[in-house]
Amino acid sequence: MRKVCIAIVFLLVFLCSCTNSNIRSEESLSYQTKLVNKVIDCFSSENSEELKMLFCKDVQNSSDFDVNLREAMSFFEGKVITYNEHISVGDGISYEDGIIAEKHIVPVIFDIETDAKKTYKITFFAYEIYAHNENYVGITNIIIRDDKDNTYQLGYAIY
Repeated sequence: MRKVCIAIVFLLVFLCSCTNSNIRSEESLSYQTKLVNKVIDCFSSENSEELKMLFCKDVQNSSDFDVNLREAMSFFEGKVITYNEHISVGDGISYEDGIIAEKHIVPVIFDIETDAKKTYKITFFAYEIYAHNENYVGITNIIIRDDKDNTYQLGYAIY
């Protein structure tokens, strides 16, 4: 009887974990989709101020961010005509005392074609939640790669 009870407990824990994981993935995908669309729109419309607001406060307040932001906008040429669906290469969540302490996403946007006949890939890292420092919430860095393998990184990694 004891073995049966232990097996039932493990089964319930496993099933609950799967359910929470699926919910988390759907929430992350919704946040990711909104952020991906905003990033694409900002580059396409050359809206550096809106793009800046997507970054976390820590990166926004770094001494060279505004200069790097202008350089990133110059690196990306043209208005976006099309792009393939983004694919998440990672997301993560950590808990402390049963409360979400950190939640992040790392989407990649492939085959971004512009009217300047350029093709790009954009990867970025963003914290949706960072309990220990709210200044880390938002995009921390974006890497833009063109069709000739030239890259530009805006922002920096925060751990």
